[in-house]
Amino acid sequence: MSKYIVSSMLLTLLLQGCAPTTAGGVRALGEKNSYSFVAPENYQAVYRKVLRQERKCFETGLITAQMMVQGDLYTDIKSGTISVSLQGGFGVDTYQVVDISDINGKQSKIVAHYALWSTQKFGKLLKEWVLENSEECGG
Repeated sequence: MSKYIVSSMLLTLLLQGCAPTTAGGVRALGEKNSYSFVAPENYQAVYRKVLRQERKCFETGLITAQMMVQGDLYTDIKSGTISVSLQGGFGVDTYQVVDISDINGKQSKIVAHYALWSTQKFGKLLKEWVLENSEECGG
């Protein structure tokens, strides 16, 4: 299933042009490209769950490039960031950034930013991973 997602994303890329190359560029696309919700779990548990699923669903090798999932956890500020990017001969294009932050030690705020993908479709999939422990990759 993840090969289908990656193939669809690459086709979209060819039809729409390049994605923003940085996480900041994806975030700068604004609210219409963002999906947010609150989870009744600690931010570290949410981070681990999302990172595991992102890697399962999106990390793959192509002929001359790779889809990579990068995760950074910042315990000092109680937050984490996970990004999905295409890395290859033409550089790095970032397509998704998920920001996870602590609210009160028992809840987390999740904000996902999407460059090319359907914000609602992939936002709902992310929410299912976190709130329902789904392991589906979607399609």
